[in-house]
Amino acid sequence: MEGKILVGLRPHDQVEEIIPYLERLAKPGMKVVCFIRYPVESRDYLRDHWVTTDSTRSAMAAGKKLMARYSWDAQKRLAEEKVVPVSEAMHKKAVNVEVRLYTGSLQTMVLDRSVEDDVRWVIVPARSAYWSLQPLEKTFAPFARFKWALFWSRTPS
Repeated sequence: MEGKILVGLRPHDQVEEIIPYLERLAKPGMKVVCFIRYPVESRDYLRDHWVTTDSTRSAMAAGKKLMARYSWDAQKRLAEEKVVPVSEAMHKKAVNVEVRLYTGSLQTMVLDRSVEDDVRWVIVPARSAYWSLQPLEKTFAPFARFKWALFWSRTPS
C-alpha cells in the first residue's frame, strides 16, 4: 500500500462532491477510507424507534425489525451503497475504497486516525475543519463558501 486518504463524511454530505479531489490525490495502490456516521440515515432513526401497537406480539415483531434494520452489518451495507460512486471512480485508478462506520464526533475520529503512519491526506467537510475556532467563526466567514477542507498529513517515505 502506498498510503491512505481519509474521508470524513457527515450524514447529509454528498459523496459525489469529493470525487474530483480523490481523482487528483489518489495514486494506484492507495486506499481511500470513507468514514460514515452510524446510523447512516439518522433522520429515520428517531422516527423508527417510536412503535405503537395493540399487542405485545406485534410490538416484539416491530422491535425485531428495528434491530435488524439498525444492526451494524445492515448499516455498513447502507454506507457501502452510499459510496458506490466513489468506488467506481477509484476502481479505474486501481485504488481500493473501504467504508468504516463511526459514532461520536467526526473531528475526534479524524484526529485519532490521522496519526497512523500511512495516512497521506485527510478530506473533511470545511465546516468541521474550523471546529476548534467556533468562537471566532465570524472571522472565518469568507471561508464558509468552501464545502471541503483538505489536509496534508505526511509525505511518503
